[in-house]
Amino acid sequence: MQKFRRLGSQPKAGRSHYQFKNWTWDKFGNRQAAVSVRPLRGDYADLVNTCYFNPSKGTNTLYCLAFDLDAHRAKAEWKTKKGKLKWHKIKKLLSEKHPEILQYVFSAVTSTGGNGLALYLAIRPLELCDKTRKAQYAAKALLEKLLVLFNQYGFGADPSAIGLKRDFCNWLNPHKSVYSNPFVLKSVQSDKTPVVKTLLTYLKPLGLAEYVKKSQRTGLLYPDLRAERKLASLYTFLHEKWLDNEKSVGMTVSSIRSLTSLSRPFVEKFLKSPPNWLLTEYQGRTEGWSLAVNLSTDLTNRSHELLNNKAYDTGQNLTKPLIRPEQVEDGNRNHWLTQASLLLKHSGIKEDQAVQIIQQHISSIPGHEESQNCKAFKGLIRNIYSRYQDLFAIKPGCAPKWLVIPTPANPVIPNAAEGSQLTKGTSSPNTQMQTFLKKGGKPPAPVLRKVSRDQCFTFKKNYYSLPRSYVGKQVLAFPWEGQLRVYDEHSKKHIYTHQMLTQSKGKYQTDPRHIGTFGSLERQYFTNLVEQFHSDGDAIGLFAESLVARYQLFSLRRLWALRGLINQNSRDLVNQAAAYSRNIRDLSNNLRFISKGDLNYDSRPQRLSKAVLSG
Repeated sequence: MQKFRRLGSQPKAGRSHYQFKNWTWDKFGNRQAAVSVRPLRGDYADLVNTCYFNPSKGTNTLYCLAFDLDAHRAKAEWKTKKGKLKWHKIKKLLSEKHPEILQYVFSAVTSTGGNGLALYLAIRPLELCDKTRKAQYAAKALLEKLLVLFNQYGFGADPSAIGLKRDFCNWLNPHKSVYSNPFVLKSVQSDKTPVVKTLLTYLKPLGLAEYVKKSQRTGLLYPDLRAERKLASLYTFLHEKWLDNEKSVGMTVSSIRSLTSLSRPFVEKFLKSPPNWLLTEYQGRTEGWSLAVNLSTDLTNRSHELLNNKAYDTGQNLTKPLIRPEQVEDGNRNHWLTQASLLLKHSGIKEDQAVQIIQQHISSIPGHEESQNCKAFKGLIRNIYSRYQDLFAIKPGCAPKWLVIPTPANPVIPNAAEGSQLTKGTSSPNTQMQTFLKKGGKPPAPVLRKVSRDQCFTFKKNYYSLPRSYVGKQVLAFPWEGQLRVYDEHSKKHIYTHQMLTQSKGKYQTDPRHIGTFGSLERQYFTNLVEQFHSDGDAIGLFAESLVARYQLFSLRRLWALRGLINQNSRDLVNQAAAYSRNIRDLSNNLRFISKGDLNYDSRPQRLSKAVLSG
């Protein structure tokens, strides 16, 4: 008897299989990141990917298009009184008006929140690789057209969910499924039905999300309207040279940039693949490029119209200013994160600083706790910064100042009791910052730091203390006017203000109210550390005990340095040097002298003996 493998079960080695994930929840009941689940336990998982995964090849194969229907976006006619989407009504409309689409729908699943739906459309398996790039564009075009169609009827389709490889509600989960027809998926996969091509042909007369190829755009100097007006200056210049019987003109990239005010990466790319009205030939680094123009009446009229009519100034009409994170609506979070990251990149903000800046703004975006785009913002920033690296700092200062310097929510101005040095004659740091910005100054970037077990965090190779409740947490440090203002990472509440240490390294700036005596957890932690050092050698253990007794909590980093010296040298050597050392500096010097063989303990009475240490 032939044994069939249960759908979604553990596959054999090397076979493609579904990829499942489960949501994780914190102690307050808020949804956190998703974690992977074995395919054997995937039937009841929360999420499933739209691609098969082949472990032997490491490739992903798309087997469906998924649509996210949100109840809060949908019209009232498609919802119940409790606000849940009615699948039977949506299915009835599709069967009456678009049966060609419904025949390929194989599953509808209730969303995690319980009000929305996830809709799955079966397609012929498509491996996501460079060879199938055109097919991927077609599949994405079909996805966009269907999103427009669904929203015309008011189904509430999420316009930002347009990716091919995505995690959606698990259509194999019987508790979440409201409609299931797996035979549709099997027949499409076995017969290799060209679903994408068929549906694109069917939807073409409807004019949904119409796309015009660049080769078919006639009467334009350049397909990108933002650059067309600037290229009109180049066309007019070459036209005038042609009237003066100069058929070809030699120009460098710098001269073209000064004429058109375009960026260097754009000009270089434009010259390598020019449009039909321009002929280019590279002459060399010194000579530059030889340019010749193919005149056209339509293009000549177009260039004069662009230069004479201010309404075509697309720099103001087509680009909208970045809105505040508090104004971001559902479905636009990913778009806002992308635009903000691009502005920071073009302004010259480094990637690590951009991550810290965006992380502070995310807490102000409505619904960021449940947004997957907000949780995966680091990967988005990394992709933006890795692509087109020559565009870094292409427009210095284009990012708004409120984006570069996030304003802490409900900032508290510190008083003298909190450690600040403000007097009646000085203004608050917020007022100083505003005055500084009005004068055109460049503000310092916020820095994210983690508080260690010794209740200190590092900033420019010095250590600053904080209360014990912040151990293990991350804080934001703002250097300004010789002070270091510290804020909570999430609530943006002011914690403390330190005077910065600028002329030293490795020093501690502490408040006695922060650093108390050992608690039970700290005492146990340092006891375990000292026991580990005793296992390395008796002298090393006594040396570690002396550090803890002398420096208390501040001995933590010194113990870390001691562990580093033990790992770099032999234990016998460190054990010998530790018997005649009182601090880490002495230990490092003694190790150096012992390794050279010229250490005379009797001639160095300033170093402590073993007897003195033990006493």
